[in-house]
Amino acid sequence: MVLRQALVTAVLLTTSTSIVAQVDFEQHDWFYEFPLASTNVLPTVPPPSSFTWDSIFLPPGISLASAKRSPFHVYHPDFHRVIGEDPRLALVLETEGYYSAHEAPVYHEPTQSFFFCSNAGAPLGFSGAENSNRVFKISLDEVESSLSNKEGQVYLDETTGDWKAGNATLVEISGEDGTEGRLVNVNGDTRPADQIVFLAQGRGEEFPPTMTLVNPYPPYNSTVILNNYFGRQFNSLNDVALHRGTGDLFFTDPDYGNSQDFRPTPDLPLQVYRWNQTSGLVSLVADEMVRPNGIVFSPDETKAYVADTGLVGKDRDPRRPATIYEYNVDEQGNWSDRRTFAFINTGVPDGLRCDESGNVWIAGTGDGVTVFNPQGVLLGKIFVGSGSANFQWAGPGRMVILAETKVYVAKLLANGDPVWK
Repeated sequence: MVLRQALVTAVLLTTSTSIVAQVDFEQHDWFYEFPLASTNVLPTVPPPSSFTWDSIFLPPGISLASAKRSPFHVYHPDFHRVIGEDPRLALVLETEGYYSAHEAPVYHEPTQSFFFCSNAGAPLGFSGAENSNRVFKISLDEVESSLSNKEGQVYLDETTGDWKAGNATLVEISGEDGTEGRLVNVNGDTRPADQIVFLAQGRGEEFPPTMTLVNPYPPYNSTVILNNYFGRQFNSLNDVALHRGTGDLFFTDPDYGNSQDFRPTPDLPLQVYRWNQTSGLVSLVADEMVRPNGIVFSPDETKAYVADTGLVGKDRDPRRPATIYEYNVDEQGNWSDRRTFAFINTGVPDGLRCDESGNVWIAGTGDGVTVFNPQGVLLGKIFVGSGSANFQWAGPGRMVILAETKVYVAKLLANGDPVWK
């Protein structure tokens, strides 16, 4: 069913406070060569007391809107080879006042549908201890029609710096088969074969966290496939990755439900698990993290990456990690030799994806999507000027970015690792 207008106003129309620029979408300069060397010594360096967990750093004299107008920020020359010489970024959906686009991004190629969920626990997600968040989808065929710009409907909003394109129709899919108890505060996902696996954080003591298999076709019927660790409720299941070599699902279990006041005190350490779907065995893979979050394998499955979002505790202590760790992975899917891969300079690392070349793409950062090469060198950013909890590859050279009240589509040279297609 289409989400009621009373809940979400999903229109991309110019308001009285917006200035529409007469700039050609096709001829625009999309790159900003970030002047790293010139920022090594600044006229003034703010004191630690001015730091917030999602503070955005831009060179002196660069406004947020101007940084968004040319959103592909180049920190290393190799970034040009990754995104190509003719990338694009456009805002295709906006739900002002409602965090409709937070996590669980899934691309379903047969129907050209893109699934995602609203924010669970945040006030503007309108969910938490009393209500579950919602799962939506949009049509990428509809989005592509707008992006074709045949009628000149793609325009630059000079006030915000966003290129705006069309008005994607937001369709709600959760609850249509009575999924209460199965899709309660959804957060993570993966897509084995022609199904969707959603992770749900649960709510209170009555609804434990679950791993749920969902049919991507109407009526979106669902089946819980995992809801406990040897009789104990998980804490707040967060993100999941498929290991193709073994068929096992690897998933993270932090405590966000408790820290956001919709789950009880955790009964388990905050860890990374592995589930063998054939035997049913759930086993520990990794611990010693403050809040494990995003998880992904390299294309050749010799490496695993896990995000630690320890920084975003209730006190936002900046001494806690905003870090990605890398592990070696053998052919049986066993992990070893943890090492630090990267530290995020704004926000925290949340959703993780790889492209076919093994570059690691990271959302959750306070300014968009950040890209590192396999050696941990910062290549560049897709700058949206605000936090993006997650994103997903959506076919060759296409990416959908979730930024709470906004959904963006990027066109790039890079292709996603096939496991995410």
